[in-house]
Amino acid sequence: MPRENEPRETILEPELPIVDAHHHLWDLRALMAALPPGAPPHVLHQALERSPLYLLDQFAADTGSGHNVVATVFMECGAMYRARGPEDMRVVGEVEFAGGIAAMAASGTASSQALADEWRPVETCIEAFGARRAMFESSFPVDKTGCSYATLWNAFKRLASGASQAEKAVLFAGTAAEFYCLAL
Repeated sequence: MPRENEPRETILEPELPIVDAHHHLWDLRALMAALPPGAPPHVLHQALERSPLYLLDQFAADTGSGHNVVATVFMECGAMYRARGPEDMRVVGEVEFAGGIAAMAASGTASSQALADEWRPVETCIEAFGARRAMFESSFPVDKTGCSYATLWNAFKRLASGASQAEKAVLFAGTAAEFYCLAL
């Protein structure tokens, strides 16, 4: 679903199969309610405020944006924290990955072209390692702090615009399907 005030973008190459190799599902409403007032801001808090409940229905709404998502890979995100142990350590875990999107979150809503322009080094990585050793993936709903699902995948498609159809097939689905042993 688009972010507030984000213009709807036309889906680029809607027929291109995509394996989203990284997304989350969570119910962190209790965690959000337990945050102490004045807790230090973290990019993950922005995602949680926007989507404290992000389960299959919400993910399906995002993936139904018009891109041809043929498979996804769920990544555990510490949504089910330990019931025992030091209180201050219960939330420590796999949420640090969210720091990687801090720059995108700080920049506000961006178009897929603006995101692609910022992420141009990705092209160098693909050229250096090859399409068979690279894959595009969302980190939804965390990425929702910077753009919609449709805008994110349009940005990836802009980054891969110089690739051949065979390279695109590998970058958007093939590498992930092979790595995660998905039968497509």
